[in-house]
Parts: sequence; C-alpha cells; structure tokens
Amino acid sequence: MADTVTRINHQSYGSRVSSACCAILFCPIFVVLGSWLLIWNEGFSVHQHKALTEGSKLVVDVTDVDVIDPSLNGVPIHFTGLATAKESSDLVDPIFGVTPSSEGALKLKRHVEMYQWTESSHSETRKNRDGSEDTYTTYSYSTEWKDHVISSSSFQESWNHENPHHMRFDSDTFTADG
Repeated sequence: MADTVTRINHQSYGSRVSSACCAILFCPIFVVLGSWLLIWNEGFSVHQHKALTEGSKLVVDVTDVDVIDPSLNGVPIHFTGLATAKESSDLVDPIFGVTPSSEGALKLKRHVEMYQWTESSHSETRKNRDGSEDTYTTYSYSTEWKDHVISSSSFQESWNHENPHHMRFDSDTFTADG
C-alpha cells in the first residue's frame, strides 16, 4: 500500500542570486578546510599503516594450542582451531525460549524487525520565464520491514502514516559459557 503527496516550493530570482553570492563567499573557506582535513587524514593513515606493519612483525604463529608456552606471555600470537562450547544447553533466548539448532553452538542471535511506514521523496526543479524556480517534491509512503524505529513525526504527512515510538522487543545476542 503506497500513497503520494506533492508539495511545490517557489524561489524568486532575487533569493536565488543571494544564495549564489553566499556560496561564492564561503567556497574558499570550504576549500581551505577540506584541504587541511585531507592532509590530516592522510598523515593519520600513514601513522596507522606503520603501526600495523610494526605489530605484524611481532606476531608469533602458534601451531599447538594445547601446549601453553610461558615464553609467549605478553607476546601477540596467532592460532587457528575449531571453537565449540562444552554445552550449549544453557544457550536459550529467555523471551521466546528458542535454542540453537546445532550442538556446540557458541552464539544465538535474535534479530527483530517491525513493519512500519517509510517515506521517500523525489524533487524536480523547473525554471520559470521570470528567473524564478518552482521545486516539485513528491513524497511517497510505503510499509516495509525495518530493524530500527523510523520516526514518523518528521514525515511530511505524519497524520496518516504513524509508526510506533519503540520496538516491542529488542535484538539481542546470547553467547555460550565455557
């Protein structure tokens, strides 16, 4: 079920000229600030790359995870292996009573979504002969499943497209002990 609403915004030639003048005045400030931000970010990236390269040289590869080597205490290590829980019987969603379908599961995840109104908009600007502009904005409303609350109070037509203010249940993750 989708419906639409169209709004028209009129902007005179004078207001368009004043907006352009403001943009011309602020453009050099944005160029300088943007250049500084780019230089700072590149320096930060170089620093991070050097730190990660240095850290990767210190990592020791452990092949036998069953043996504890005291000489590796405080040293970054790398190992691979199969991770399983001793018993996943304690792994249960307390609200719905759901348990994992496989034995030895490490994690159970509850993903909650709510069917609610969403708003999308499309704007089209048309120039008039006197130099003014008319902007036609069409707002479309449809219902969709979303994993977060969409605030309908900021909708252009909120009176007929009202969403709940909170999720009835929250998404959650449960992990096995041991």
